[in-house]
Amino acid sequence: MTIKETIEEAKKVGVKDMSWKAWFMIITIISAATVASYYGVNVTMNIDLANRVGSLEGMLSHTINSTFYALQKSASYIISTVTSGGTTYYCMQNGTTGKLDFWSTNASKVSQFALDNLTAGRTYAETVVWKGSFDFDTAVVVPDYTTLIRYGARFELTADIDRMWTSETYGTGYTRYITVLGGIDDGNKATRTSGSGWEGCFRDSHFEDMTIMAFEEYGMNLQSFSSSSKSLGNTLSRMWFGTGVTGEANSDGGLLISNTTSYGGADNTVTQSLFINNGDFQIRLEENCANNRVSLTHFAGCADPGDSDSDGIELVGDVDLFLLDQSHFEQIEGNGVVITPASGDFADHTKILNTVFYCVGRLTNNTYYAIWVDSNVGQSRMGLISGNSFFGDGAVGEPMYAINLDGANSDYWQILGNTVQTSGYATASVNDESGGTTKPATLADFNILM
Repeated sequence: MTIKETIEEAKKVGVKDMSWKAWFMIITIISAATVASYYGVNVTMNIDLANRVGSLEGMLSHTINSTFYALQKSASYIISTVTSGGTTYYCMQNGTTGKLDFWSTNASKVSQFALDNLTAGRTYAETVVWKGSFDFDTAVVVPDYTTLIRYGARFELTADIDRMWTSETYGTGYTRYITVLGGIDDGNKATRTSGSGWEGCFRDSHFEDMTIMAFEEYGMNLQSFSSSSKSLGNTLSRMWFGTGVTGEANSDGGLLISNTTSYGGADNTVTQSLFINNGDFQIRLEENCANNRVSLTHFAGCADPGDSDSDGIELVGDVDLFLLDQSHFEQIEGNGVVITPASGDFADHTKILNTVFYCVGRLTNNTYYAIWVDSNVGQSRMGLISGNSFFGDGAVGEPMYAINLDGANSDYWQILGNTVQTSGYATASVNDESGGTTKPATLADFNILM
């Protein structure tokens, strides 16, 4: 019986004829008011709200429905944050029913619970949405056929773990057909001693509009574990690795496409992205990587002031069919692109096309190059460097050469239709040390600007 019903009954029957329910209600109200008055408490009684809330879970459910549910009904789950009494709760809301299915004070636990509760064995994508800021202390495993919508969300590493996000059956398996949209992954390396942002074997997946920064190890490490578990066919679009702020670089490097066996990643594409101030390299491809492409991408800076050996792109070992097209290098402290096959390796068919190497403001005087083909041990053959522009400000510290073909095993390279401003380079435009063998590089149409 409500207060209004109690009053109406009293008017009709008089106090002495009221039911026991009415008497009980009146006694309860008088008792509560007496206690509140005694302790000097101002009490606002909202019976309807009390009935709907009634508990922490009720409060969380009420809050997420009032802020997110109407906007995100197409998602399988919506993960959001609710702060109450100084405590942050991570809430997993069912995108179909609007019900609060799970909550915890641990963001990693809630995120993993949502991903694990998607439809088992599906061959179609299901979606999880994140809204707010999340602290991760354990790696979160992303399953196949999942779309992660993270626009406006921030994820910060709060424990010394190897990776923040990873693939299924790490070390032997892989995750495929995922789409990751938006979000900031922050490795918080000022307080961490380890950790990469994304690490594992991913296939046929798409990463877009993400910022990956401040990891003690790599921003992203696309790994290959076996002949049947290789990182293949991934696209990275409009990505940002590292930032222009000191301390927010990824210390060991931006993007690593690596292998733990003799099998490397293939058919991966990076486009319209920015790599700035990452550690030893911006992008590195290791053994047996084939047919990977980088286009319309900007590379800038070194990891921290005083770091004079941070390369732009490193091709190490057997790296076949690599294409760099329509990109831009600026203030790289090491080499812009370095190709270093090991003994017995063949780094073949590399194409560097229509790219600008703008070497200004370098910190140290060194002998690095805009493009360095280092074939002293392994072989690098049948490459093409064409349509590129090499500029510099002529200051101390500019690279020795625009292009350095180093070693006796740089075979059948073609260098065609490039432009170089020699005042920006310490010695000359091209240093051909392809060995005086019978297979020198072909140098043609090199437009030299004095």
